Amino acid sequence: MVWLSLLLCLGIVIYVIEAVYLGAPPLPGAKLGLTNLVTLVILFYFGWKESIANVLLRTLLGSLLTGTFMTPAFFFSLTGALVSCAVMIFAFYTMYGKFSLVGVSLGGATFHNFSQLTLASLLVKQAAVFLQLPLLLLFAVLAGTFNGVVANLVVARLPLSR
Repeated sequence: MVWLSLLLCLGIVIYVIEAVYLGAPPLPGAKLGLTNLVTLVILFYFGWKESIANVLLRTLLGSLLTGTFMTPAFFFSLTGALVSCAVMIFAFYTMYGKFSLVGVSLGGATFHNFSQLTLASLLVKQAAVFLQLPLLLLFAVLAGTFNGVVANLVVARLPLSR
């Protein structure tokens, strides 16, 4: 419980730093997704239920701290986070071993962008938002690879037992 609480706090701090201090990237919808590092670590050590709980609480509390609760940004964040988490859970339980946490992270990163574009398309009733998909996928591959590599390093050094 203590580790899960600490990881939740870490995820919220990263969420706020990424939202407030790193600013908006040049490509709308692109972000580093550093909170997925926490999700990957929780998935590796604790399981899928704890990962989902962390994502829900982190998004809710992070949005309250950044002032985006119940705004479109909150719903985009929540949608992307939940879909990303679901894909990472699926990838972890079906392909981990064939892929490292880098592969799991890449799946989450790409589907995070796809889910947010799908939500945007539904809201504005325009499929043209998908024109951003190639650039967002490139960004997702870079960010997902970085997050997966760092997650591999963290789980190799974290003093928890699996």
